[in-house]
Amino acid sequence: MSAKESSNLSLAGRTKLGRKAFVTRSVHKTGQKLYVDLSFAIVRDAAGEVVGSVAVAHDATERFTSEATLRKRIAELEAQLKASSTDKTSPQRP
Repeated sequence: MSAKESSNLSLAGRTKLGRKAFVTRSVHKTGQKLYVDLSFAIVRDAAGEVVGSVAVAHDATERFTSEATLRKRIAELEAQLKASSTDKTSPQRP
């Protein structure tokens, strides 16, 4: 395919997922479990005809585990805050 032909191609169309990436689990050849962002698109020519598709996979393990750690920490802090506010609203005993 020439450069001119490839410049007339565009990523268009929608899949069941729309234009959003989704996260899935995978296993590296070393056996390490991974989280992978996957996204897909349909490739159309200048006339709008489907000429192919493209899929992109990105290792999202670090981001996913960091977000999970943050969610856990937020839950812990919210529990502490709730316990603290419950203690302050409880009647004081002599």
